[in-house]
Amino acid sequence: MVSSKKAVKMIRKIRVEDIDEVVELFDALGKEHLTLYPNRHMYKLDRNANENWKSYVLNDIFLSKEKEIFVCELNDVLCGYVTIEIRKRPPIFTIKEEAYISDLYVLDRYRGEGIGKKLVEKAIQWAKNKKVKNVSLEVEEKNKSVDFYKKINFRDHMKQMVLKV
Repeated sequence: MVSSKKAVKMIRKIRVEDIDEVVELFDALGKEHLTLYPNRHMYKLDRNANENWKSYVLNDIFLSKEKEIFVCELNDVLCGYVTIEIRKRPPIFTIKEEAYISDLYVLDRYRGEGIGKKLVEKAIQWAKNKKVKNVSLEVEEKNKSVDFYKKINFRDHMKQMVLKV
């Protein structure tokens, strides 16, 4: 772990010039998932995953007012990111939309320094600014980040079940 206590941390929106560095973070997240869950078919990435994700960011997230990526810049290095989006709910509910955190990743050497918490706080503030009342995410039950999310006040709500067909 690299001590970033005295380093300058900046949480900000992704910029176009960040895209290649953020793709590297996305790739590291994908590799970590495959290492943690080698038999989970849902984590196997397409051979063009990095290019496809880059295209998704450039052609979808950058053009949307309902999706955002925040990055943590630490001494000119992007060491983490969070992806959040607004999801519409069926019109039968009183709460019409919710925010969803699809990715949160911090490079291993920077973990334990509060970067993940700051990224999530920025994403939650973005959701509040959008007048969204709930922020949700999904995390593997055995992932050590479950404790992190509980520590920052996320609570178990539903259990997702998957059937491979």
